[in-house]
Amino acid sequence: MRLTIIILAILLAACSTDPIMAEQPSDSENLIAFTGRIIHVNLEGGFYGIEDQAGHHYLPDHIPPALRRDGQPVRVKARPAPPAVGFRMWGQRIIIEEISAP
Repeated sequence: MRLTIIILAILLAACSTDPIMAEQPSDSENLIAFTGRIIHVNLEGGFYGIEDQAGHHYLPDHIPPALRRDGQPVRVKARPAPPAVGFRMWGQRIIIEEISAP
């Protein structure tokens, strides 16, 4: 009886899907494209974020110095950033692929 349970457990474990081998979404599926404006947020010593036209907030990994003006309109193509712990609790973290003034 014990041997049967062990064999069943091994078979069930062998049939499970390995998350590493699961199909990952393509790069184009993860791309976020929007138009918004740069916002200077006066929290935690101050930082720059982006607000889109629908009012969603994004916390980019970087903004070029030439675009760091409060209210500056921008076009953005970005990817969601991987989960991480941070002290800026404002908006969705993104990795900028392209950013420019419209």
